[in-house]
Amino acid sequence: MTNIKCFRYLTIILLAVVFLTPSIALATEDAVSSGNDQHAQTAGVTVEAEAESVDFDLGDTDALYEQYVNQLFYGNPDGSKPAAVPKLKAKKITGDRLEGQDKILYDALKDALRQIADGKRDSAIIEIPVDMLAVDVKSTYTAEDLGLEDPSYLYDPVTKKWNPAVRPKMDELFNAMFRFDGEQIFECLMADCPYEKYWSMEHCTYPTGISYHWEQYEDGIRIMPFKFKFKVDPKYRADSENEYSADTEKTGAAAAAVQNAQEILDGAAAKDDYCKLVFYKDAICDLVDYNSAAMSEGSENDMGPWALVYVFDGNPDTDVVCEGYSEAFQYLCGRTDFESEEISAYTVRGDMGLLSKEKVELHQWNIVHMDDGNNYIADITNSDEGSIGKCGDLFLAGMEGSVAEGYRKTINKSTIQFRYDEDTRRIFTEDELTLSDYIYCDAHAYGEWTTQQATPAADGVIVRQCENCGRYETQATIFRPARYTFAAARYNGKVQRPKLTIRDSAGAVIPASNYTVTYPKRIAAGTAKATITFKGNYSGKISKSFTIAKAKNPLYAKGRTATVKAKKVKKKAQTLLRSKVVTVSRKHGKIRYVKVSGSKKLTIAKTTGKVTVKKKTKKGTYRIRVRVTSAGTTNYKAGSRTVTITVKVK
Repeated sequence: MTNIKCFRYLTIILLAVVFLTPSIALATEDAVSSGNDQHAQTAGVTVEAEAESVDFDLGDTDALYEQYVNQLFYGNPDGSKPAAVPKLKAKKITGDRLEGQDKILYDALKDALRQIADGKRDSAIIEIPVDMLAVDVKSTYTAEDLGLEDPSYLYDPVTKKWNPAVRPKMDELFNAMFRFDGEQIFECLMADCPYEKYWSMEHCTYPTGISYHWEQYEDGIRIMPFKFKFKVDPKYRADSENEYSADTEKTGAAAAAVQNAQEILDGAAAKDDYCKLVFYKDAICDLVDYNSAAMSEGSENDMGPWALVYVFDGNPDTDVVCEGYSEAFQYLCGRTDFESEEISAYTVRGDMGLLSKEKVELHQWNIVHMDDGNNYIADITNSDEGSIGKCGDLFLAGMEGSVAEGYRKTINKSTIQFRYDEDTRRIFTEDELTLSDYIYCDAHAYGEWTTQQATPAADGVIVRQCENCGRYETQATIFRPARYTFAAARYNGKVQRPKLTIRDSAGAVIPASNYTVTYPKRIAAGTAKATITFKGNYSGKISKSFTIAKAKNPLYAKGRTATVKAKKVKKKAQTLLRSKVVTVSRKHGKIRYVKVSGSKKLTIAKTTGKVTVKKKTKKGTYRIRVRVTSAGTTNYKAGSRTVTITVKVK
């Protein structure tokens, strides 16, 4: 099944009266480029030709690109898929009837436009040397060549003025040499290669005069090439700031894709019919991955021409949805001369989902009519690595069900269902949509069960293979290790080896007999890495981090009672050493002392723990509460204790 789309002709609207007028208009003397004033006497000066703008109606540029891609892939000159739309009638105006300078310009521009479209040119500023158009034109003209009345100078770098006779002489000289119909050239280009302009905006400029250049110490003025400028659509630009730059990776994607697809066809040419089909499936799955982000829930994502391009462009960053997988498979089959004329592939649409879940998704897949007269499902999308049919269960496989109720397939205890949509059931007959109950094979001859080990990155399977058709039958899936949990570990001065529990991607605990754990000789608190080496039904190695927590700070602190004599305090403040007022042991980290509450007659030093009794403190008993804090270390947390210090004044 192919997408049916309507194409339309491009309508060309020329806002300029002519492409190049008979009278060549040169830029004014002020429209020159030169160096800084201090270097003006040694800098060159260029007079750029004036330009006219042309606006034209390209229509839908995405549709143009689709027609361009179809033209490359299918070879239809009208840009359609085979039998998708009737051929368009060609316009009578073509470049073949042009002559002289008209034909020269047409050929040069046409070649450049196609180079841009094919990704072989990165600039949409097309320069055409003037000597291509006139045999007698010179590359440099002296004052004598121009016949100036005052031949002493062409351009004065001091006054920055041209000889006033240069302009009329140049007009006279070049008006006699260049005669072409720009409007007709442009109409021919749009009629003969409209799809190659998919990258362009609806605007271009062309010169209405000759650009020329004067350089100090050169005898004469040089004639510059004609410049034709085509603005590039922002989505095809290499530089967003340069509206004439083309990203060749984007513009060249389609041409590269066609070449890569042909290489696949060439690689399958010597194979038998069945092996060709398998080769195409495997090639597509090797080229792309499923683009999950591109398909929003419950909505159809039409990739248009990019579906084919992204499959075959060889770019690992361009992935596709089911549309790309199925269209690529049908394309390769459609370009293949099978030994059996019975074999054909077509594309169908509908929805797909697991019976165990209510959620279904829009889907597109293929049906292959084989040489045994039966139809078989070919879901290339779900045959890719990591998909439910990766072992071949959904490729040329048997299905249960009917056209009306849908078809089902049970794989590893999961039943997947396919249902055709209304458009598919209307386009195809019931015979064309009826699928075989059996896999495409005359007789199965299975070998022994073999284990494909799971790795930390991918599931494994226990399978056996039919020696006749190569199909794999799956006995069980070995789900990959997915969750690694270490038991809590805390610093205790010994090497830490916390117990590891591993669960697979289905949530089941993997027995420890399937792996070994190598721990580092880590004692200190912090982060360490253990290496897990898998065995049994698993293979590979992986390193996982675990944390050794800091130990609780064993700080010990106890307040004491100290005595001072009243007669000493009467004369001056008295200071008591820390050892007299508080006992501290088992400390880890710097110790600080902070008064929390208590008598105003007592203070304590934060770092030394010395207690000071204020001068003239009367006899009595005084108390303060002090928080003793240990800052902690690499292996111990911070800790604190609150103590009561008593001072007796007697």
